[in-house]
Amino acid sequence: MSNIGDVSSAVSDVAIFTQLASGPSVSTEASQIYQAASNRAAFTPSQEEDAGVALRWLPFLEMRLEAMKALTTDNLDGLPVPPPKTLDQAIRFAYKYFPPTLPTPSVVPSPSGGVELIWFRFRWHLEIDFSDSGVIVWAHDMRGGELWRGSIADGSTVEKLEPLLKELSQY
Repeated sequence: MSNIGDVSSAVSDVAIFTQLASGPSVSTEASQIYQAASNRAAFTPSQEEDAGVALRWLPFLEMRLEAMKALTTDNLDGLPVPPPKTLDQAIRFAYKYFPPTLPTPSVVPSPSGGVELIWFRFRWHLEIDFSDSGVIVWAHDMRGGELWRGSIADGSTVEKLEPLLKELSQY
């Protein structure tokens, strides 16, 4: 998983964000998607009880993923560019599992050639890694010491992830 304390990763993230902010077509598209999602009558099952709440995480997540589709390895300090199917997998996953009020994650390319969504939220450090080999979740309760990792293909990982995402949405 990524090392958020790595200065070069932070600089790369700022450079990518700068590219995102300067692209009017991307932000217009993200705005349209956000508006459409805000007006939906019902969300996926994990979001039904919060229906009508704008998807807090959508504009930035969509903007970051779209910008990554246009990048080359030169833009990522030598990291592999995530394939479009992996980026699409990340947004589908978000629609399926993210509560509307979930805080926006950091969205960064991963050394494995995929994309990672990362949260440091109160006591939790959560990373969801999307790659050609699947979706891996890594979570660490920094106060209680609980540490777990698993593939989304394993139902027990989903059973742990859904309540954690809901908890992160309540702060």
